[in-house]
Amino acid sequence: VPVRPVGLLHGPHLYLQATEERHNRRLVWHRFFPPNKHDRYLMTIAQQKDDLRALAKKQRSHAVAHAGSEADTHFTEHLLSIAEKIGISSGTVIGGYWAMSNELSVTAGMLALIEQYGATCALPVVVAPETPLVFRQWTPGMVLDQGGFGTAHPPESAAPCMPDVLLIPLLAFDLTGYRLGWGGG
Repeated sequence: VPVRPVGLLHGPHLYLQATEERHNRRLVWHRFFPPNKHDRYLMTIAQQKDDLRALAKKQRSHAVAHAGSEADTHFTEHLLSIAEKIGISSGTVIGGYWAMSNELSVTAGMLALIEQYGATCALPVVVAPETPLVFRQWTPGMVLDQGGFGTAHPPESAAPCMPDVLLIPLLAFDLTGYRLGWGGG
C-alpha cells in the first residue's frame, strides 16, 4: 500500500495510521510542524498526532480566553436555532459529554433540548480499553460516577441508549470533518 503525505489536520491521517500499523509502525514523511529544521521530516503517525494535539490545545486555550464565559450561552443559542433542522423532537436521544479541562460545556444545551423538545440525553461510558463507547441516559441532577481518563458518566443503573444526534468533544477538525480528539481512542 503506498504511503501518502499527511496534510495539516486532514483526513488522510486516518488512512496513514492504518497503513503505518499494517507495516509495523514504519515512518512516514512528515510535512508540517517539523520538530526542528535539521531532521529529515520523518515521524510516525502517533508523533504527528501528538504535535497536532499540542498545537490544538494551545490554540483552544487562546480561543477560550477570547470567548470567555459566553461561549456556552452562544453554543446553546445556536443549538436551539438549528434543533429542528437536525431532527430534534420529542424522544430524540442526544449523546453529549461532560466537559473536561477547557472543553466547551454542552450541559446547558442538553438541558434546553430536554426542556423545549422533550429530548432524552445520554453520556458516554468507557467500559474497557479499545471497545466502543456505551451511552447511558443522563437526567438533570443525576450523580455521576468517575470514569477513566478523568471522565464522568451515569451510573450502571442508568438506562442504556443509542444516540440519534451526537455532540462530540474535540481538539480540532479539518474541512472535511475529520476529528482530532484527546488521543484516548
